[in-house]
Amino acid sequence: MNQELNIGSSIQPLRNVAALMTLTNTVQHRAFGLPGIGVFYGHAGLGKTSAASYATIKSDAVYIAMQRTWTAKSMLKQILMEMLNHEPRGTIPDLANQVNSELLRSGRMLIIDEADYAVEKNLIDHIRDIHDNSQCAVVLIGEEKMPQKLRKWERFHDRVLKFVAAEPCDLKDAKMLAKVYAAGLTVHDDLMTSIVEQNQGNSRRISRALANVYAQCRVEGISDVSASSWGNRALTVGETPKPRKDL
Repeated sequence: MNQELNIGSSIQPLRNVAALMTLTNTVQHRAFGLPGIGVFYGHAGLGKTSAASYATIKSDAVYIAMQRTWTAKSMLKQILMEMLNHEPRGTIPDLANQVNSELLRSGRMLIIDEADYAVEKNLIDHIRDIHDNSQCAVVLIGEEKMPQKLRKWERFHDRVLKFVAAEPCDLKDAKMLAKVYAAGLTVHDDLMTSIVEQNQGNSRRISRALANVYAQCRVEGISDVSASSWGNRALTVGETPKPRKDL
């Protein structure tokens, strides 16, 4: 993975990047005897995967993104491929032993994105086994109802050290995004606030809206834009268009 948010010559994390970094530090540097599983959850579009990308690189973690079609064997092989850079072979017990050995040897953290698929495919106990046998820190990233879904697996749920919720973008986050998606354009706070509010703090939508404002301003030769100069033009992008009348 290499999806860092680069702004100029530095990397400035959004609030959810900082929240996930705090969680990864908590589970990695937990006191002896405490469980090492963290859960980062929230609605789609809040930047959870971008935060995972940043945390993976900063923590030298092993990252996988679950897929709907994966089995236990698929998951174990993907973990090993991320660590060994070649496709492993063996039975599920063989692969599990290799995963445990590599994580124990390296001391690396395991980040599992799209973890709702692991719930749907009944792979949660396999993940608990990895945690228990390797003693590595494990962070699951999932949708808003992820904590409730995990209650079905009591032994896994008991090993969660901390749940952290991803939060909607605020004005500070939007200003960081503007440096990426509207670089060189001065977007006044009143317009930025409207963009955040109308897109409900969704970082993906905010990014698209900023890119749209930037494109429009370039066409018009504008380098400075406020709520009044933008007027009544749309601040949301990608909404489903209304049906057109038959010709």
